[in-house]
Amino acid sequence: VQQWLRKQVTHLNKAEQTQREQDVYRPSPAPGMPGGFVPPELHPSRMLAPYRKPSKEEMKVLSQLIVVSHFEEGKTNLDRHPQLLDLVRHNRWLEEDPGTLELLCRVHSQAMRKGNNSGA
Repeated sequence: VQQWLRKQVTHLNKAEQTQREQDVYRPSPAPGMPGGFVPPELHPSRMLAPYRKPSKEEMKVLSQLIVVSHFEEGKTNLDRHPQLLDLVRHNRWLEEDPGTLELLCRVHSQAMRKGNNSGA
């Protein structure tokens, strides 16, 4: 899971860099704006919340969180609830940093899009 997560974060970083480069060279058309373009500071990609750039150790903790919180469809992970609480209690940044939630949401969205594109 840790390797998979590392690949997902790397892909997010590359996509973000590509988007930044496109923003500089190709402004987005916007009806009603002078010249029909959105100023860079109002571009939709700038409106996204920043996500956490995890260190190696944090990547390990995030991987553990994914493993502990995962459950198959139609089942629950209630038996692992104490493990989940311990993990969060020992790593307060999981709850306190909004960038962590943003990172997990983007990785989830990215994985879901990939799954839909591959016909899964």
